[in-house]
This record gives sequence, structure tokens and C-alpha cells, in this order.
Amino acid sequence: MASGNNRKTGNKTAPGSYGNTPAVNVRKGGGFDFSKMFKKIGNIVFVAVIAYFVFSIFSQQSIISENNAEIASLNEQISEKQIEIERLEQEYANIDSDEYIERMAREKLGLVQANERVYKDSSKRQ
Repeated sequence: MASGNNRKTGNKTAPGSYGNTPAVNVRKGGGFDFSKMFKKIGNIVFVAVIAYFVFSIFSQQSIISENNAEIASLNEQISEKQIEIERLEQEYANIDSDEYIERMAREKLGLVQANERVYKDSSKRQ
């Protein structure tokens, strides 16, 4: 029995085949499957989108870390400035006192009282 109908079972066999092997079904309209292609493209697009989101998260995390460091630095500067403001406010409150005026006259103007003696260190250069 070379090809044709198998008389015992009634099945058609493929030409050139032997025995009870049924004929191979060939798809009509060609062999290209568009649905598989679209599924592969969909999978590739999905993986690309996920990769983009992961990359975005990591890059934004580094930016957030840099911004947090800058915020900490600025908060430290703010606290230093607040301390300086408190010192200046206290100095301003004492500006009319006799002690403040005398201290400024000594420090800024180099003035001394009439009964004081001034000693200068000759080893220091001015």
C-alpha cells in the first residue's frame, strides 16, 4: 500500500507514506500566524515598559537622596542663622546700656578711661 485510501480503516494517508499514518493537515492561507506575532510584540512592549518604570524609580530615588541631603544642609544653615538672630536681638536689647557703650568704645575705638594704664605687648605685631 503506497498511498491513497487505507481500505481497512478508511483513512487517507499522505502520498509517499506507508502504513496507517494519516495525512498531514496543511493550513489554508499560508503559514504566517499574526496572533503569535502580536503576542510576542505585546510581551516585548510590556517588558520594555516595566524596564522603563524600574529605571525611572531608581533614577528618581537618587534625585530624592540628593534633595534630602540639600534639605539637611539648608536646615543646618537655618538653625545657625536663628542662633545669630537671637544673639543680635539680645545685643540690640542691650544697646542702650552703659556697659555696652563702654565695651564698644574700648573694642571699636580703642578708648580707655582717664585713670587706666594701657600695656601693649611688644611681641605682637599690629
